[in-house]
Amino acid sequence: TAELPYSSWTAWLVTLVAARPELSPDGKYLAFDGKTAALQPDIYVVPVAGGAPVVLAQDPALDQLPSWTADGKALVFGSNRSGGYQIWKVDADGTGLVQLTTDDTAVFQCGAKACAPSGKAALSPDGKTLAFTRTRPDGTGSVVLRDLATGAEHALADAVELEPSWSPDGKELSVASSIYGGDFEIVVRSAASGAVLARLTHTPGVDGAPFFAR
Repeated sequence: TAELPYSSWTAWLVTLVAARPELSPDGKYLAFDGKTAALQPDIYVVPVAGGAPVVLAQDPALDQLPSWTADGKALVFGSNRSGGYQIWKVDADGTGLVQLTTDDTAVFQCGAKACAPSGKAALSPDGKTLAFTRTRPDGTGSVVLRDLATGAEHALADAVELEPSWSPDGKELSVASSIYGGDFEIVVRSAASGAVLARLTHTPGVDGAPFFAR
């Protein structure tokens, strides 16, 4: 995992409102979307051991919902900096910003509406496939898998599901799913077939933000 060269970044020595933190694969850093005053949120990282948070992706537009890649060298996040709400990727040193999706109004933006679960995206461990949530005709979302080399996509399942997270071997995804009726539950699906392999929660209320322990 690459160390983060904080000396090349500019620290924001102001009060931040932080949300949706995610721990780096090596356990040394937290990424989060943070905002100051009335500004739109940006992507920040902070050392777990302590230190000032630094801005990794900054823009007047909305940047939110960071997710680390498996090797800890980059993050993917949602942003409307290109106009429509899309998925972007940035290297852990703040360089290499690239837009991963380009479809008009295609990416589910639940996070901006303060609903839960949210529309966080995730890159497969081999870096070849992006899992994210597309907007369905009824305004809900479902998880799709996008081949980044070809742009080809297919739905993981015909279901209202959000917040995909890859298993370390890339063979499974955990998602927040509504297939059991009512509130969201956490299920594990096969990445190849989309079949449900396990239901992990059986509790009243909304369950979300699943991820595989490393």
